Amino acid sequence: MKKILLIFLFPISLFSYEKTVCIDCHLKLEDKALREAVYEWEKSIHAKYDISCHHCHGGNPKDEATAMSPEFGFIGIPKYEEIPEFCGKCHIGVKENYLKSAHSKNLPDGPNCVTCHTYHNQREAGIYLINPDLCGTCHDYERAEKIRSALLSTEEYIYNLTKRNDNLLYHGFNIEDISKKVFSAKNSFRSLTHVIDVSYILAQTESIKRELDNISKSIQKNEDIVKKRKIVGAFVIILFLISACVFGELYKELKRSLERS
Repeated sequence: MKKILLIFLFPISLFSYEKTVCIDCHLKLEDKALREAVYEWEKSIHAKYDISCHHCHGGNPKDEATAMSPEFGFIGIPKYEEIPEFCGKCHIGVKENYLKSAHSKNLPDGPNCVTCHTYHNQREAGIYLINPDLCGTCHDYERAEKIRSALLSTEEYIYNLTKRNDNLLYHGFNIEDISKKVFSAKNSFRSLTHVIDVSYILAQTESIKRELDNISKSIQKNEDIVKKRKIVGAFVIILFLISACVFGELYKELKRSLERS
């Protein structure tokens, strides 16, 4: 209850992360927008994985004197049309697909990364981001709905593979390699969204589905081992119960024989 109360009182502190001079300084600034940038970032998927200010904007996060020094790679705030390159430093596949899209061709006035994902409160990528409220802000939802439909079955496939693989962890399997393969396929698949082209997405999705089929077979092998373990375990329990009954009857018979003698 105390923890819940603290969250209501200080709703921005959802994740633990490394404190930097960037954060300390921004929270002391009079400019509300510069303070809000930290509050928004603290709620983001970036903060969850400790991806901080300097990872995107450069600079020295440990020293106030060089925090905004070009010598430490500080690049500050990019211009609107530079944002795809800015985010694309890490999201390479997404950038490549975005640059093929109608969104990109309409720059500098068209939408870019922050139009859908916001500047600092970036939400976890997912098909839920394709919705009438978000897409309908700029244009009709019909085209976006077709793209969503094209992505939906594969998105569910990835979700189920993730769930099946995670379940194997509870049975003692090392799931790291398969998790990496699922993560890689998921990233490749979700980056397709940014092409904004139904035909292209469907063509590429078939290739990704074949990759997911191979991952599914690897998971299935481990699931089969789990089934065999359960069958053997059930057999051992039944054998134990039968043995217990037999020994119980033998003990009773022996006891009766001793009483008669």
